[in-house]
Amino acid sequence: MLNSRVESTNLARTVLSHVGFPLGPSDSVLRQLQDQRAEVVLVSIDPKNPPRAIRAIELIHASIPEITISRWEK
Repeated sequence: MLNSRVESTNLARTVLSHVGFPLGPSDSVLRQLQDQRAEVVLVSIDPKNPPRAIRAIELIHASIPEITISRWEK
């Protein structure tokens, strides 16, 4: 659903869609974000487990400080 909303804006495009969160600084999803030169990351936060998403946001920010991170709540 989130992907279709992004694509429907005609202002952005999805360069990577990933289910799950990066587990550490060497996680392949972080390398993919860098390789794709992603400018914005949308993180879906499960209201039942927000600490997991917060850890992922901190990891993404530490690994790619120039990227903008936005949350999306279900």
